[in-house]
Amino acid sequence: MPALAQAAELERRVVVVAVRDASQPPDPVWLQLQQANPNDLRVLGLCIPGETPEVADFLEQIGPIQSLPLSLLVNRQGEIIYRHSGPPDEQFRAALRNELSSR
Repeated sequence: MPALAQAAELERRVVVVAVRDASQPPDPVWLQLQQANPNDLRVLGLCIPGETPEVADFLEQIGPIQSLPLSLLVNRQGEIIYRHSGPPDEQFRAALRNELSSR
């Protein structure tokens, strides 16, 4: 995982990176999921265009973004294991549930 997610608070947690256009409001589903899983899940919301060099670097490292919103699911080892363009669908939610249940 690029350096943006190397912070100690993300270690051993499942991470969702929710990338959206800066003009759009955040999706409340991410806050609800994080609140329901406070010890196991962290949600990082990023806006395009990136506001800091770290965000811009991270977005460059994850490759081309075809459309927004974009959701990335990162496992406890820091690997991006699922990438989804558009609002989170049932496949993304199932992958997230699976990661949260594994330890």
